Amino acid sequence: MQQDRESDHFLLTLSLCSVAIVVQNDRESRQGAGDIVLYDSAQPYACSYPEGDDQIVLAVPRKLLLQHMPAAERLVCRTLDGRSTLGRVAATLLNEAWNTEGLSDPLSERLNASLLDVLSTAFDSVFGDTDIRQQSRQMQQLQRIKQFLLNNLPDTGLTAESIALATHVSPRTLNRLFAQEGTTAIRWLWQQRLSACHDALRKGHVRRVSDAALNFGFSNLSHFSRAFKKVYGISPQQLLGPR
Repeated sequence: MQQDRESDHFLLTLSLCSVAIVVQNDRESRQGAGDIVLYDSAQPYACSYPEGDDQIVLAVPRKLLLQHMPAAERLVCRTLDGRSTLGRVAATLLNEAWNTEGLSDPLSERLNASLLDVLSTAFDSVFGDTDIRQQSRQMQQLQRIKQFLLNNLPDTGLTAESIALATHVSPRTLNRLFAQEGTTAIRWLWQQRLSACHDALRKGHVRRVSDAALNFGFSNLSHFSRAFKKVYGISPQQLLGPR
């Protein structure tokens, strides 16, 4: 058994190997590649890796983690399935957090906050008891925010922070609401912009590709064209056709 009484951190581990086993609080948790487990470095624990120990381990200060995951103590040594929708999103963000050496401190802090909010939602959805009325209220909040985004597709200045401010929720709440659908507010907004452009081009509501892009919040035309073709399989110009 390992224990670091001087440590005031929780450990978030993303397994990259085929089998990993963590034991803590009389509970055994097994992970496969892509799975995530949380454990407390200040409490006795044991780890074993029968087929190699390739993994990403993120040490999160106890105070910070509890701000985002108040129920962290009861979630230690539970496996978050990396094949689930929220598990995949959390694994992606954990990878990004691991590789943020080049980011400025504010950007890195926002990424880590998003990761912890998504993880909190993911663990709660699997292991928590959520009140039905709370779920209904969250759904109403999410629909209200989505409607705001749909009404403001042309606004190129939208950020997670400005969206939260305009819709009267905290950035943490914004992250958690969209995490329930396996996405983020900015990713959802980007998808709606692409969809609106596709609709305008298909129905001939615009005469030029640039009109569609600029009308719905894309300022970089080359980036827009690449993203459009990746999603729809054809270029915007092909969809528009000769005019």
